[in-house]
Amino acid sequence: MATRKPRSIFEEVGEAPAAPRPGAAARRRDSRRAIALWLALLFGLVAAMIAVGGLTRLTGSGLAITEWRPVTGMIPPLDDAAWQAEFDRYRASPQYTEINQGMTLDAFRTIYWWEWGHRALGRLVGLVWAAGFLGFWLTKRLPPGWAPRLLGLGVLGGAQGAIGWWMVRSGLEPGMPAVASSRLAAHLGLAFVLLGLIAWFVMRLARPEAELLQARRQRSPALIAWGTALAAVAFVQILLGALVAGIDAGRGYIDWPLMAGEILPSSAFEGQPLWRNFLDNPALVQFNHRLVGYLLLALAVAAWWRSRRSALRRGPRRLRGDARHARAPGGARGGHGDARGPAAPRAPAPARRGRRLHPDPARPLRRALPPGGAHRPRLSRAAAFLLPQILPAAPARHAPVFRHHRHDARPCPRRPSR
Repeated sequence: MATRKPRSIFEEVGEAPAAPRPGAAARRRDSRRAIALWLALLFGLVAAMIAVGGLTRLTGSGLAITEWRPVTGMIPPLDDAAWQAEFDRYRASPQYTEINQGMTLDAFRTIYWWEWGHRALGRLVGLVWAAGFLGFWLTKRLPPGWAPRLLGLGVLGGAQGAIGWWMVRSGLEPGMPAVASSRLAAHLGLAFVLLGLIAWFVMRLARPEAELLQARRQRSPALIAWGTALAAVAFVQILLGALVAGIDAGRGYIDWPLMAGEILPSSAFEGQPLWRNFLDNPALVQFNHRLVGYLLLALAVAAWWRSRRSALRRGPRRLRGDARHARAPGGARGGHGDARGPAAPRAPAPARRGRRLHPDPARPLRRALPPGGAHRPRLSRAAAFLLPQILPAAPARHAPVFRHHRHDARPCPRRPSR
């Protein structure tokens, strides 16, 4: 009688088992690592661009370039005639006529280089993304499912450039010597969205797939909810900070904790329509920024405190704590019980006769807990397995005996049902 070859339980019926290609796992791991390094470079460039954008804002250089030329704008003025043409275009803007009247050509060159450097850094970010994405895609090194995510980063980067020009256009309109605060908040908010997504992708690609699978199995929904809430409130605070910077709301109220001697300034809702106060009223914008800051601090403390009580953090400590408690006089004989509630009283055991056995390291914990059944926690099995590794080793002449003494074999009285 011919014997049948055993089949794997994961093998599809009617299909021959696919032979693993040699080195496929190593190539996949190397590809993930290379993409993570490429994204880490993008993360650094985006962070630098946010810093340069902040300095451009502080120096008042954001409106120095009044045109948007994505390709030819990379070339700065190369002679005096080109510099004079750029300066003439800037002198036609509301910022020059209302704020910088009488600025010299040398002072204009300073603010021009700040804005040019900010835009040049944005173009560099786009080039690094395009080169990396096309290189990994053409060499087929993108992991399954990652092409849309990495392509989405490029789309968001292009949208960021368009929003930047949309923001600058608001400062070139008649009567607007500065950019609109709402558009500034949108520009900064999208930059932090890009930064967060890149950081998330780097952390996922830098870890092996087996660790990611284990992390998904051990994830805590409560900690995920706390982390999501903390990130959302922090993002709102960033947007409010951009609104405060856009209208210089921080300069009007420099006292704390009150604002001009009031909790809520009386001029908080003077503007019409009402919703415009949340964007353009310095009193209400500054008040909201402070209020969300208090909320963010309280939420961060609460999330930290909740994470300290997480099972992912105190799992190993709980095993050691239960073992120490079970070894205590009250916990070992039912005097105090353990953290799960008082133990039922045990009947006194008769005096031992015959040869004295070496004490079992796991015996105190088993005696402190009720016998098998619905009331016996699962942790006792793990503790009985790990206790010999935690407690001091027994002398060589007395091997540990993992069984009850014959006089202690009587079952303990069960707890009364509630």
